[in-house]
Amino acid sequence: MDAEKTSQETPIRKHRRRWLFRLIALTAIPAFLLILLELGLRLAGVGHPTAFTLKTQLNGQPVYVENNQFGRRFFPEALIRTPVPFAVATPKPEGTFRIVVLGGSAAQGIPDFTFGFGRYLEVLLRSRYPDIEFEIVNAGMVAINSHVVREIAKDCVALDPDLFVVYMGNNEVVGPFGAGTVFTPSSSDLWLIRAGLLAKTTRIGQVLDALLNTPSTDNAPEHWQGMSMFLEQQVREGAPALETVYERFRRNLSDIAATARSNGIACLVCTVGTNLQDSPPFASMHRPDITESEKAQWDHLFQLGIADESRGDIEGAVARYREAAGIDAQYADLRFRLGRCLAALESSETARSHFAAARDLDTLRFRADTRINEIIRSVSDVGRDGLYFVDVEQAFAAESVEGMPGDEYFYEHVHLNFAGNYFLARSILSEVHSVLADRGHDVGAAPSPLQQVDCDQYLAVTQWERFRAADAIHRGFLRKPPFTNQSGHTGRLRSFVARVNKLRLPDSEDVLRSLDAVYRAARDENPGDVWLLYNHARFLAEISNAYDQAEQELQLVLKALPNFPSAQSNMASVQLELGNHGKAEALCRSVLERQPHDVNTRATLANALLAQQRFAEAIEQYAEVLKSDPDDPTIHNHLGGTLIAMGRPAEALPHLRDAVRLDPGYFEAYYNLGLLLGGQRQFDDAIPCFRRAVELRPNSVAALFSLAQTLLLQGNVEEAVDHFEAAVKADPNDPIARGGLDAALEIIERASAGPE
Repeated sequence: MDAEKTSQETPIRKHRRRWLFRLIALTAIPAFLLILLELGLRLAGVGHPTAFTLKTQLNGQPVYVENNQFGRRFFPEALIRTPVPFAVATPKPEGTFRIVVLGGSAAQGIPDFTFGFGRYLEVLLRSRYPDIEFEIVNAGMVAINSHVVREIAKDCVALDPDLFVVYMGNNEVVGPFGAGTVFTPSSSDLWLIRAGLLAKTTRIGQVLDALLNTPSTDNAPEHWQGMSMFLEQQVREGAPALETVYERFRRNLSDIAATARSNGIACLVCTVGTNLQDSPPFASMHRPDITESEKAQWDHLFQLGIADESRGDIEGAVARYREAAGIDAQYADLRFRLGRCLAALESSETARSHFAAARDLDTLRFRADTRINEIIRSVSDVGRDGLYFVDVEQAFAAESVEGMPGDEYFYEHVHLNFAGNYFLARSILSEVHSVLADRGHDVGAAPSPLQQVDCDQYLAVTQWERFRAADAIHRGFLRKPPFTNQSGHTGRLRSFVARVNKLRLPDSEDVLRSLDAVYRAARDENPGDVWLLYNHARFLAEISNAYDQAEQELQLVLKALPNFPSAQSNMASVQLELGNHGKAEALCRSVLERQPHDVNTRATLANALLAQQRFAEAIEQYAEVLKSDPDDPTIHNHLGGTLIAMGRPAEALPHLRDAVRLDPGYFEAYYNLGLLLGGQRQFDDAIPCFRRAVELRPNSVAALFSLAQTLLLQGNVEEAVDHFEAAVKADPNDPIARGGLDAALEIIERASAGPE
């Protein structure tokens, strides 16, 4: 019976086996072919590595470094963002406590990551725990959100960190896959987003991505334009897409915490601080169901409120604004103005609620709103288990006047100034103390942190560094949309520029020597700090004109960080000043091969070409830079000078006028514009340019001489003599200035002698 049964089942089993083999063949063979194709593409050098970290050899030692190609998974080719350079030893040295900072531009430390909160935290930790070797890796990136941070966190596990510090939330709407992004499609399901990101880790996926021209969207700009790229990407309160953003943020943040937990890494999550009191909303929308008659009445009340406020009738303005809010309270700018008036009336609690509402209702969503911070708190409340929490938003509120953070901590809407970065680091410090204690370190009582002045000394925060940072914010943010759309922008910009100008260094050798001493003292105290070395090299090159010393220090920086684009670009500028024009060009082209959208390096390349009198090539490069930053006064000035050299003064004139318009403190632009106008015998227009140049640099022999010469040509001989004398006084050994003075005196002498 059993034999009979077996004989009956045999054909069935054979049939099943044949279908199993067929199924295996149908799946295994294509998989095998795909594997072969993937290997072939890798061997052929097609594509690029996608992990945030890359393992390599540096000075004979195994290290992990940043991957400059990482951003290709999230940004269109023309808009790729790159990480901060780092090089950390692997395996991690014994006794080292390694911290990875995760987040967007505020976490990175815009405008200068060498003074971000991670740097201040490093100083605070080293001073408090001298027996522990701290190492902080800045993994923050510009324009990213939690979708990107999630991937960075997974990749940074390879660094063997002890702690993640997560400070993110500002870019959830405008960053990759957000509801208001220009970088990627925003309508995909979360599983599809993650599947696409996974596919791009393969060379096959990268080839397909290139063929399909993704992840760019139809409205993606051709060049990086900063925050102005998002002007058409408004998202109103209550939009369904916004709810999707919040849910994805929760998922991504939870995944980051889970990644840390599963790999034995402590995770410190922070709420996000924003500028409430001094950053008006970027854009406002009325409630969607407002009628035409309601809107007309609202507009009338709103304008009356503005008029009352401008006259100083704050109580009247409040009454008008509140009437308008009764019709439509969703208009962000109305809520901000109401908050500002109530703050002036010392109604701080009510004012704070309106400022927060203005931020939350802002339809250009560059700031973490109330919901984002609530999600962070809820995710951080799931139990300790390696998860730590700092309520940074509340810490800023508690430290601010009337609980409303403003310009005392922020440059603009979210980016922290030096005081803000210090305060953020100090707020985090006590929780890092808990992490150290939980991990078995003998840390004693809670830390008493260094004061900011001591941290600034350690980091060599000089007046020049403060000027550079503020000037970068002015040039890169405040003078461009959407900031120009903010209410009261003109006055705010004027005030900010005044503060920037106060930080400008006087033309004094004593001042330069004193600043140089600050850098050298900090370096002597911390000889292994590559960022101190880098900042000192920049100071030597850009301010002290000590190009030989700058070259030596940049060589040391590049030995520690060989692929640091900014250091290479700075080295190119130094080589240019040393007369090594070909070397400067080669350095620039090397950087641009890897980062073709590096605007600063392209500008330096243009300068190198100009120095070699390759005018047409220089003009091409300057024009390319202006596509990305049409409001760069330096480029307009250089382009104008190049066009003059090519005998095209009519084309040069608008660029030089743009340069002085964009930067009223730009000496070289005023001087060049004066030369151009004077050369065209437009003396009445040239003289004010030279006067402004002399005002900016009273001891400039060239400016004094040019002003004097133009006055002389105009017939104003006596005033010309005064300026020739000033030029001779500035440099008694200048033969041209002396010759001009003698010629002017001779004219006066002839005139006084009368006709022969």
